[in-house]
Amino acid sequence: MRAADRHFALMAVALLALACASRSDDLPSGFDIVSEFAKVTSAEAELSTARERLDSAQTGPPGSDVAQGSAEVRLKGAQAAFDAAYARNQRVLAGFLNVALNEAPDRSETKDALDLYARDAVSNGRYTAEHGGDRAAPLKALADVERAYRALGLGVPREVASAMEDLHHNPIPTPPIGAHPPNATAGGPTGS
Repeated sequence: MRAADRHFALMAVALLALACASRSDDLPSGFDIVSEFAKVTSAEAELSTARERLDSAQTGPPGSDVAQGSAEVRLKGAQAAFDAAYARNQRVLAGFLNVALNEAPDRSETKDALDLYARDAVSNGRYTAEHGGDRAAPLKALADVERAYRALGLGVPREVASAMEDLHHNPIPTPPIGAHPPNATAGGPTGS
């Protein structure tokens, strides 16, 4: 399924949920859980599209120097779009969960949003375990996910526990001798 088709499908589901909502959404804060969850699914669709664009830009075929220059520009643009979509997705998702976990813990939208958050936390944890780096932030995110599932009386997904285990017990990968990370010189990193 193309990214545009998937984006359309997610938006259609979100609009259908808005149209068919039969329960009262009057939460103490006035938070409209159905419309706010539609924002979550929209942000998730945008992130998915940006991820596909980035993957495509990263795996593009090598070509001439001219084509390589335009490929680098395309890659930088795709990376910037992905970073913006990721930041928006995390902001929308966190805002939704902050209210929904407290005011509507039994709603299906709350669990669905928590599942999205768990998936992102597992993905980040696995990436960190495979590529090294500071493990504190991914471990905190995974612990927050675990705590939220337990607070809702739900079982913690196996993937969450497995990612935490990997971060706790697997050694940090070390690059081979003489290998330099991207954007680094023999004298050390050139950027942050």
